[in-house]
Amino acid sequence: MPEIQSLMGAAPQSPQPPAPAQQQWQEPLPTPPVRVTVTDVKMPFWSMVVFIFKWALAAIPAMLMLIFIGVAFSVFIAGAMAALVGGIAATAPGAGNGASAKSVQAGSPSDPAVAAYIPKVKVSNVRVSELVLGGHGVFGEIKNTGDKTLKDVKIVIYGLNASGKPVIEDTFYPVNSIRRGGEPLKPGYSREFGGYELDGAPSEWAKKAEVEVIDVTFQ
Repeated sequence: MPEIQSLMGAAPQSPQPPAPAQQQWQEPLPTPPVRVTVTDVKMPFWSMVVFIFKWALAAIPAMLMLIFIGVAFSVFIAGAMAALVGGIAATAPGAGNGASAKSVQAGSPSDPAVAAYIPKVKVSNVRVSELVLGGHGVFGEIKNTGDKTLKDVKIVIYGLNASGKPVIEDTFYPVNSIRRGGEPLKPGYSREFGGYELDGAPSEWAKKAEVEVIDVTFQ
């Protein structure tokens, strides 16, 4: 038997399938950015209503915050302006035409020298006349009969009713060193003042006025 097998040769073997080629990993090429423009959105009507309602509801806190910030900013600006105007009025009431400081009562000055000099400042020719732009203003003349130069003179104007009783008062500075161009009032000099309006005067004001000097400042 061994001889027969050797003569016949080995039995043919079936061919083996080729081994699959090994695949290699390749990194994908970068994709360039694509610009997309939304031209329209289609949404059912009731879905749109719900969306708008939710958007409006979500915007309420932001609106309240903006309103609060706006009110706080307005109050801050108004307070700053009031403080600024109040400071100017306290230092130089009467600057300009008709500017005044409200609710300042006439009284005796604390400085005896000032109190002794006030009678030497005379006020005359007091009258009430109609202004060009409407309304009525108080006019008059002030004279320094003393021997000192005055850089500030403070007066109070009383608006009188038909019976001659005061119904309104206001303070002014006919001689004001802080006002631009304000000249001092030298001894023996006179100066006219006028156009001082009594803001908020009641209807019972009879267009009559009295003027009193309440304070002076020496140069």
